Amino acid sequence: MNTDELDQLPPGTADFVARWCTQTVAEADEQERRLDFDTHDRLIDIYELLAPSQPTDGHKWVRFPIAQLEYHEQAPQHLAWTLQCADENGEWYAYEDFRHPGTAFTGTLDDALADIEEDREGKFFGTF
Repeated sequence: MNTDELDQLPPGTADFVARWCTQTVAEADEQERRLDFDTHDRLIDIYELLAPSQPTDGHKWVRFPIAQLEYHEQAPQHLAWTLQCADENGEWYAYEDFRHPGTAFTGTLDDALADIEEDREGKFFGTF
C-alpha cells in the first residue's frame, strides 16, 4: 500500500479504505485473494491480489487493477467521488452509477465502495 500525498484526500480516507479492503475478503479466502490500494493526489487505485497458482511462481501475488476512485473537493459532499473500472488492458473507464444516472459522480466514499463490493454488472471482480 502506497499512501503518498494524502494531503489531497479527506483525513482518515486511507485508514477507511484499508479497513474496507481487509473486511471485504472473507477470512477463509485470504490465502488465495486479497485487496490492496495505492493513493496518489486525489486518486485511490484498488487492486485484487491473487495468490500464485504454482509454488514455482516464486510466491509472487498477481495484482489486478479493479477500481479507481477520485475525490472532488469542490463537489457537494454527497457527490464527492467518481468511480472507474479497469478494462482488460488495465485502462480506466467511467463506471455508470445507478444512483446518479447521467452524471460522472458516484456519491460518497461508502457508495463507491459498496458499488465495488456488490459488483452488480461484473465490472470489478473476475471479468478477464
